[in-house]
Amino acid sequence: MTKSKLSSYAPLQPPCGTARVLTKADFMAIMGLREVVFAALPNRQFLYPEDDDEGFVRAHLGLHGMSVGVFEHEQLIGFTNLTLPDGDSLGEPWLGIPSRRIRRHHALLMNGIVRPGFEGNGLHKYLIAERLRIAEADDRPLARVLASPYNYRSWGNFIWHGFVVKGFIRPYEPKFGTLLRYVMDMDARQKLVGRKETSTLVDSNDIEKQEACFEQGMLGFNRVMDGPTAFIELMHPTESPIEY
Repeated sequence: MTKSKLSSYAPLQPPCGTARVLTKADFMAIMGLREVVFAALPNRQFLYPEDDDEGFVRAHLGLHGMSVGVFEHEQLIGFTNLTLPDGDSLGEPWLGIPSRRIRRHHALLMNGIVRPGFEGNGLHKYLIAERLRIAEADDRPLARVLASPYNYRSWGNFIWHGFVVKGFIRPYEPKFGTLLRYVMDMDARQKLVGRKETSTLVDSNDIEKQEACFEQGMLGFNRVMDGPTAFIELMHPTESPIEY
């Protein structure tokens, strides 16, 4: 992380409350919010604590990334962080993909959580936008995030911001076993567009069919709702994605 470039960063006004960059003094408030959110999840596949949860949070309070919080009457109601790889982490496998290596121009969008009772007012989209603003301020054009295919609100919000689903990854977490995640990228160097004549709608719960489409080179460009069912619109891109 290039501190000089980020020293002038300040969060924009959120849909509710106030926002600021978090510091070590906010550690207990962050951990308390995470505990509340994790306990309320309807599906453990949605989100999970890191194996070293406290170490992960502390590392993103100025050491290896940045964290932003939203407060309502001094209560932390929203929190997000992102990893800004630099130094020793460069060259390591990127999110467990051996063929991809961490580079200086990468930004990894990590947790974005909202306190129960404050959902549905645009905070999740706001937290995504702030992470992208931080990445842009630090000259990192390629943003990546992992999202559960079962959490259609989350991955739909990322698509709304311009992310494209590249495929699946199955990270292993010691506490929870093997998880399933979309790999989603947004590259400021290239605006990927799908060929509409190849459009295919697939139920986001139909993992096998999606995997077959990804293997054919299709990418996920849109979320389409039909009542309570979320479909992902897969298409062949008009051009191949830039290599990382």
